[in-house]
Amino acid sequence: MAASSLFSCVRAHMSKVRLVGCVECVHTGRSMFSADKALLVKLRKTTGYTFINCKKALEKFNNDLTQVNCETDFVARNETFQQLVQDVAFAAMEHHQSRAQSGYVKSVMSAEDICNLAVPEGSSVADQLALAIGRLGENISVRRAVSVGVPADWRVGSYVHGAVLGRSSMPMGRYGALVVFQGGPEGQEEVLGKKLGQHIVGEAPLSLGDIGDISCGESETRLLPQSFLLEPQYTVGQYLALQNAWVLDFIRFKCGEETQ
Repeated sequence: MAASSLFSCVRAHMSKVRLVGCVECVHTGRSMFSADKALLVKLRKTTGYTFINCKKALEKFNNDLTQVNCETDFVARNETFQQLVQDVAFAAMEHHQSRAQSGYVKSVMSAEDICNLAVPEGSSVADQLALAIGRLGENISVRRAVSVGVPADWRVGSYVHGAVLGRSSMPMGRYGALVVFQGGPEGQEEVLGKKLGQHIVGEAPLSLGDIGDISCGESETRLLPQSFLLEPQYTVGQYLALQNAWVLDFIRFKCGEETQ
């Protein structure tokens, strides 16, 4: 299932056979979190990172979707597992921020890449993974991570579907989506991003397509020609035109799906 929090950490999980923890760190406003001391304190407490690193994380437009698997719902709700997923997400984000880059950048990390990342205690993700397996007595694996960096005038919307309870303040669910876009009604970018994320989760597009593409109906797999989930009288492309917005990229995670 996938999940999203206030500073937008997302995770995903699957019942019974496999459970996926997805975490995304999403920042959709320029410096909307820069003066929020309460959020900095919360982020520092929950992640173990320094205030400086937490401030950088909140001020930068880096967005991470990270998938971690376990085998049961019981473990998915466990604080140890949820802390592991959170550590993995912030390790991926810090790695992304440490690289000199500008413009729009999307980095895909394999399980091996993620396991080599460092976590706040100075150990590696692989070390924390082994400790979690020992404590919980269940097979847990890191699957993949995607990190996104966007320019200041771009936005990243997010949506998570399907809730799983737990002690973490970050809700968990079965699906998660990030959508990179520009434009939209002033002050309503977050709402627009959520709506687009809902569509991506619900309709599972495979590619972006073009605004002038003719829809293939219910079998359509291109985002822009699809009927918009929340207002089906429009295609996604038509709805975006009405909002004076355009989608540049999207990412969708589903628990249990095959990964490259």
